[in-house]
Amino acid sequence: LRLGISSFLETDLIVESTSGGRSSMLLNFVRKKFVKNFCNVGEAVNILLAIRCNLPNPIVVDKLQIFLVPFTKYEELFHNREPVSAGDAMEILESEANVTVQ
Repeated sequence: LRLGISSFLETDLIVESTSGGRSSMLLNFVRKKFVKNFCNVGEAVNILLAIRCNLPNPIVVDKLQIFLVPFTKYEELFHNREPVSAGDAMEILESEANVTVQ
């Protein structure tokens, strides 16, 4: 999901604690709090992605892609009102399992 792309889906991305700790700051251009999580090279990082559907019936998602985009690139795209594409990502995480979103 891209920021603000769908009014019927809500997402939360939660990063579990890492060895390097966290810092946070307010990003005025998106009017949201931004949290940086620091970790060491080779450290496993556990991430929980929660997706909620605001439609009356559940939907089934058959493929999910998460684009990992460098912060500076994301900021540039946001200011230019351009969507994030696969070409902007430094890494793409994919899941092709059927998941029901309620």
